[in-house]
Amino acid sequence: MIVLGCVDVRVDFGVTVALDGVSLSWEQPGAIHAVVGQNGAGKTTLCRVIAGLTRAERGEVIVEGTEHPATAQGRRRKGVELVHQTFALPPQFTVAEALQLFRPGTARGGMFRRGAMERRWAGQLEELGFTVSPKALIRDLAPEQQQAVEITRALSSGSRVIVLDEPTAVLPPEAITGLFERLRALAAQGITFLVVMHKLRQVRELADTVAVLAGGKVVLPPTPMQTIDDEEIARLIMGGATEQAVTGASAVAMGLADAPEGLAGVAVPNGRQHAGGPASASASASASASASASASAAAAAAAADAAMSPLDNSRPAAHGAVEARDLPGSPRSEPAPAVLRVVDVSVSSIEGRRGLRSFSVDVRPGEIVGIAGVEGNGQQALVDVVVGLLAPRDGRVEIGGREASGLRIAARRRLGLRYIPADRQSRAVSLSSSLWVNAMAAPVSSGYGVSGSVRRGFLSERKLRKRGEERLERWQVRYAGSDQAMRELSGGNLQRVVLAREVDDDARLIVAEHPTQGLDLGGTGLVWEALRRARDHQVGVLLVSSDLDELFALSDRIVVILDGERVDELRPPYDRATLGHAMVVGAAS
Repeated sequence: MIVLGCVDVRVDFGVTVALDGVSLSWEQPGAIHAVVGQNGAGKTTLCRVIAGLTRAERGEVIVEGTEHPATAQGRRRKGVELVHQTFALPPQFTVAEALQLFRPGTARGGMFRRGAMERRWAGQLEELGFTVSPKALIRDLAPEQQQAVEITRALSSGSRVIVLDEPTAVLPPEAITGLFERLRALAAQGITFLVVMHKLRQVRELADTVAVLAGGKVVLPPTPMQTIDDEEIARLIMGGATEQAVTGASAVAMGLADAPEGLAGVAVPNGRQHAGGPASASASASASASASASASAAAAAAAADAAMSPLDNSRPAAHGAVEARDLPGSPRSEPAPAVLRVVDVSVSSIEGRRGLRSFSVDVRPGEIVGIAGVEGNGQQALVDVVVGLLAPRDGRVEIGGREASGLRIAARRRLGLRYIPADRQSRAVSLSSSLWVNAMAAPVSSGYGVSGSVRRGFLSERKLRKRGEERLERWQVRYAGSDQAMRELSGGNLQRVVLAREVDDDARLIVAEHPTQGLDLGGTGLVWEALRRARDHQVGVLLVSSDLDELFALSDRIVVILDGERVDELRPPYDRATLGHAMVVGAAS
């Protein structure tokens, strides 16, 4: 019997064919089935069709041997639940209220006792290993906390088939481990899971079968994991036409290999070398691997190759710019002026989010500084203070040598601050607005980068649209027309629009917050190469990430945050055990 399947499903979005005659079937109940593919391959559309949220032009969905109603309510009644890649919880509700909303039948006589409701959901969240207060408002939760609530909602539903679209995208490593244990336990009880993920290492660890989509078509039907190796899956994801092995940054991005420790400290684009620490056999190995990784990343993402430079190559280096001799571990006469200084900043905890306690960090031009820590230890507060979303209680923030603690966001952007948020849907773009408006919104609202678009004191829409389209073309965004709404783009193309706006010629400081979460090989390679190119053009980058491979691959040094405090700073070559100890316990004595 087919536990879950679809037959000849086609979905069109205007001129874009999202799914083209897709037929898939999974016959093993109580198993975990994975679907992989690049951004835009049709994975999320497939999830929405199965859940009844997107109606197909043709084809049918089968659940436990029979076709079922095409509406979300109909599928839910038949035991199908979807955990969305983008969050779908009411922002004004508390966590307990949002979870109870989907379980109305659990109340006696239709009445709820708030205390009992909060205790019930606190227990469910704790059982899954999630640290989220049932009293907190959904709108005040960090992205990884909202994802935890979404997963709790689905896993507590009693459904027989649960579809998880990128459930690990915003989760820290320790939460991913707990989630996988919970999914295996539920599968052993007969629940069937269909999981979309990008990291092949996670797919190998979790799934019983794997299927591959490419260009809206099936290129690998559900196949037992033990009968296919990761390299073959990777080649199918990348198009199936190449016989070349997947290596370097491509392998790291897909989760096939760890990043060489200290990779970013020894090589940057265009052949310039940064010293990454004392000469040793391990440093030499990292240097060799990093050169291969840089080349692979460029090849993996067409938008990141030499033909598409996100920054003006002719721009002269900034005064005091960091050369090879100026990077950590190299002799130099005096340090370059910091483009960002966070000095003894303290921020109070808000709605369960940890604040900061006398936290300090600096970023110099031509340097990527990584922020590492278990999620929820103050990273969000640090980002919000730097970009101007939160005012510090004590301490100060300086951007480009100027006191910025009291400046509005627009004023900080005029100083060269750019921001790549983790929550692209709510913080980075307007989903209902057009592509060209999103590409030009920040320059227009902040009053920079619009010279040549003003006539007689008024902004010219025609010229702004043209400049927006030039940015989209520069980053090779795939779209039907620049008037297309942002919500119609895949996650990878949406991130390209964000990069087109934020990585520009006027950038001096980029705050990159989990910049590749939920992105595939091409999207990850694009972001990594963009940040490396920005560094190569003397832009300072503050990188906040829970992906240790990403931190090791990009960071010139890593600052560790624990309980809102700075507890350690590491320099290449990095050691995973040392970093892990610092993240959980603090610096070694």
